[in-house]
Amino acid sequence: VDGFPLRSFQPLTRGSALPPRLLGTPGWDIWLAYRNGQPAAAGYTFDDGDAVGVYWLATHPGHRSAGLGRAVLATALAAGPDRPWTLVATDAGRPLYESLGFDTVTDAVWYTRN
Repeated sequence: VDGFPLRSFQPLTRGSALPPRLLGTPGWDIWLAYRNGQPAAAGYTFDDGDAVGVYWLATHPGHRSAGLGRAVLATALAAGPDRPWTLVATDAGRPLYESLGFDTVTDAVWYTRN
């Protein structure tokens, strides 16, 4: 929540952004990297049987530029090398995704209303 950042979930209340029941959902995987004993980068993937989606891949600001986002995503990709993969990139994430073989299909504008 701090790494993305998801301001609408701050301050974080455990289970508010993603309910704990998701951990047992088939196709759902959480990927987490630690640095100096602290959780530093994370993301999740969901495989619906047709493709694997990458969601909320983020590195905590205090741990950026250490290759942790790359390590998390590369590890996830290695778990399904023959699967089709999809994601929606921020401008900050685009260079990482392109370097790992993702191609831009289209651009989008997202809106939210609080």
